Amino acid sequence: MTWCAAPARGRRLFAGVVLALIAASAGCEFPTEAPIFESRFVLPVENTTLSVSELLPSSLTSNGTAFSLALDPASISRSLGQLCPACVPFNGQSVPYPGFTGSIVDTIALPVEVSGVALAGGTIQVSMTNAFGFDPLMPPGAATGGSIRIQALNGAQTVGDTTITGAFPNGVTRAVAVRLLPVNVTGPIEIRLTIVSPAGGTAPAQFVTINTNGALNVSSSPTGVSVSSAAIAVNDAAVTVTNVELELSGVDETLRDRTVSGALVLQVDNPFAVTGDFTLTITGGTSGPIVKAFTLPAGGPGSPTATRRIEFTGTELQQILGLDVMMSIAGTVDGTSPFVTVMPGQVVTFETLLDLVVRTAGEGEGDL
Repeated sequence: MTWCAAPARGRRLFAGVVLALIAASAGCEFPTEAPIFESRFVLPVENTTLSVSELLPSSLTSNGTAFSLALDPASISRSLGQLCPACVPFNGQSVPYPGFTGSIVDTIALPVEVSGVALAGGTIQVSMTNAFGFDPLMPPGAATGGSIRIQALNGAQTVGDTTITGAFPNGVTRAVAVRLLPVNVTGPIEIRLTIVSPAGGTAPAQFVTINTNGALNVSSSPTGVSVSSAAIAVNDAAVTVTNVELELSGVDETLRDRTVSGALVLQVDNPFAVTGDFTLTITGGTSGPIVKAFTLPAGGPGSPTATRRIEFTGTELQQILGLDVMMSIAGTVDGTSPFVTVMPGQVVTFETLLDLVVRTAGEGEGDL
């Protein structure tokens, strides 16, 4: 550990200069006590960080390179009567199937504490169970096959899109993975199924029995959703900075005993648009914990480094100098706007210096 010392005040006068001043100032009184000199010693000590994970709501977790976003599944059911108005008059009858084109719409909401995300990957697993009593995509005697288009939408923006065709017999469940595109999403994701069910044949052998209570049951489950950034609400969030050991055992007792005051100087780089009240606690000294308060400077993208100077008395410093002690920092933070944009890997960095004022000479003392 390198110590940098700089005189704080006081100058030594050469003996010849002193004699000259005495001769020129006969009759004046001069102090007879030895002068006291003080120096500043600046010791770099261990740095610490506050991770973005401390700010995240429970719906977001970080693996260092991306956030995982937990979204609740959605489910919906629509009856044949709702989807096929032309079927309603024939409920309970065996007739030529009239066919229909209709939509089923469900919504997957973002968590309340997340206003928007930049999607990076994932899928929505859409599961559809046919309980119509017949195959809506290939009804008996149909001239063409039908289809179900599955879209994930955020407003007018497409988040995912796929289409299924082919046989979909009664009682069968068909599952499809809708791949999410790397787009920015604000607000809920709409799951829209557009069903094109062709009309059946007119021969008696091709008739179907209409049951307007028969239904298509749909569930949508987001899976493996990752995001590269998120706008989150930060309100009175409790955070803890990584604990660090301050290795001060290299400070000898002479320097310790002559320390009269000082400060812990924090150089803070804060990439987040948050601020808050923090408590710094040092334990492991010769007395009880030393507790100090400071304010986290508001930050954000491109914010300059800010300095926080936390003052200590000489007595407090003498309790920790010469020992390896633990420093912990904790507090609560609030966003400076309703939603704060965060990205994986971001941290608040606290670069730490110990600035000591030391008595270096006085009556009966030699230089330090």
